Amino acid sequence: MVDVGDFPLSGRAPPADGVPMVAPRRTVLDELLVEAAEAAGAEVREGFAVRSLLEEDGRVVGIEGQQKGGTRETIRARVVVGADGKNSLVARTVDAPTYDDVAPLAFYYYTYWRDLPVDALETYWRHQRFVLGIPTNDDLTCLVVGRPIADLRSFSADVERNYHDSLAPAPHLQDAVRDRQPVERFVGTAVPNYFRRPYGPGWALVGDAGLCMDPLFGHGISDAFCDAELLADAIDAGLEGETPLQEALQGYEAARNDRKADDYEHNCKLARMEGWDTPPFPQLRAALRDNPDEADRWAGTIALSVDRDDFYASSYVREAMAVQE
Repeated sequence: MVDVGDFPLSGRAPPADGVPMVAPRRTVLDELLVEAAEAAGAEVREGFAVRSLLEEDGRVVGIEGQQKGGTRETIRARVVVGADGKNSLVARTVDAPTYDDVAPLAFYYYTYWRDLPVDALETYWRHQRFVLGIPTNDDLTCLVVGRPIADLRSFSADVERNYHDSLAPAPHLQDAVRDRQPVERFVGTAVPNYFRRPYGPGWALVGDAGLCMDPLFGHGISDAFCDAELLADAIDAGLEGETPLQEALQGYEAARNDRKADDYEHNCKLARMEGWDTPPFPQLRAALRDNPDEADRWAGTIALSVDRDDFYASSYVREAMAVQE
């Protein structure tokens, strides 16, 4: 559901490959991923800290690291993949260049609350104030507030008070958490937006290490899964000799960029806290209000189960978005 002040527009996103839209906590998801990787044959070393990359003749050939409490160890590899986030050690070490950079546009504070009246994704938008309610594991709701990056300093002066004040676009949620303590501490984040060249001699990048976007819609994990599949296919093709590895990795970057270029631009626009209430979107919202099937498809563009370009290219949507003179 998205409420920008005119009326709440609801839709149920179609499942993606039979899987409905879900928002598991990282405390749950990460453990499942580690278990799945180990079951698939990966050697898993939890608590192992990578300290540096091994390089020979301008090529990455492995890593140096240390198990907690242990001695330093060298591990060699044909390809080292940096899936280590926006502060990627791999990216820094190889000096991977970024492009289409956009500085942080918004900041977000969030925490978890128990027993909130939220059973599906809810979004509220008013006067450069953003509120997001996300139901997750253990009957908890992640309640996020967002503001323009220019407000960060003043907000940080009193996080708790400003967090509660920023819930004003969703008064029922503001009332529900008033005079209550959250389950966990308040966490703040503001991220840069960039594409990064995701490969080079002996190394590759995936997830936020290679492409980072404002977390407005919470697509980071979904994007990382998609890019991991693209990268795995490219590395497999290169190492099996089906395609020269360099060429396969070039194809990975091209496929990633083709998949995300329009979303990146759209996401940056919305992260500026603008565009929701200006033409042609009010016309589209009004049309979707009376068309549940199309409203479901629209919700799918947010959940990434419906291609956004296909949705906006349909004759119905183009007609609904036509601005009347």
